[in-house]
Amino acid sequence: MMTTSLVGLRMTTVKCLVPPIVCLCTISLAWSPGRTEDLSPRQVVEKFCTMDSQGRQLSPEGLAEMTPLFLRSTTPNRTTIYVVRDYVISNALVRGHAADIFVEYTVIGKVDSHFRLRPIAPDTRGPMKVRVDYHLVESQRAGEGGLRWRIQSPLHAPHVLADVMIQRLSQLSDTDPDAGNRKAAAATVAALRRDHPPN
Repeated sequence: MMTTSLVGLRMTTVKCLVPPIVCLCTISLAWSPGRTEDLSPRQVVEKFCTMDSQGRQLSPEGLAEMTPLFLRSTTPNRTTIYVVRDYVISNALVRGHAADIFVEYTVIGKVDSHFRLRPIAPDTRGPMKVRVDYHLVESQRAGEGGLRWRIQSPLHAPHVLADVMIQRLSQLSDTDPDAGNRKAAAATVAALRRDHPPN
């Protein structure tokens, strides 16, 4: 199994579309009181990873729920969606009002804008460990009673659990208006079910 870094442990292990080019909206900075109150840096990243792995980054409603976790507005990247088997979250390295955490994903493959399943990298077969780094800072917005930990790193491409991806693509294989997309979605679902059955 290969290991690489895309950016650049009590460990928690988590197992396991609207079309990725649709709804390229920007996360607004509207604040929901108390959403990140009293959360540690690690808890903020845990909350983000849970939402992301369930496909929340793929819809406007999900993006709105993620808003309080980020320091500034950012445009999501949905040209590629990473399909993951599981992930682990490191402990936080805290220095004053800043913290660094990494998440190591077991990536099965990636789904492109036409719902085709591709290897994570050329000449790669099987799952691959991929590390993503997150930098957090403490900040305070108007109306807040104190500092809150927020993710300063840009919003990375979605990392969605395989069973969630199967469910989303199964819907698209029946409903997408493009026949080629429907065929590709069905093929990706079949490949994921064959090689990575639900636990």
